[in-house]
Amino acid sequence: MLFNNQIEANDVINELTASLALKEKEIAVLKLQLLNYQKKGAEFEQWLKTTAPNLLSTYRKEKTK
Repeated sequence: MLFNNQIEANDVINELTASLALKEKEIAVLKLQLLNYQKKGAEFEQWLKTTAPNLLSTYRKEKTK
């Protein structure tokens, strides 16, 4: 038998649930960071369009590598 008793099984379930909740929070933070970087990238691209349009094509080439 995998677990000696129901209490042990419940303890494992509780630990896994807590671990999953922590991972979900970490994923949410990473998603927010990604959105922030995407926003900054879009702002940078807009800045390039207005201040240095000739550099924009170079930036786009580097971005796709």
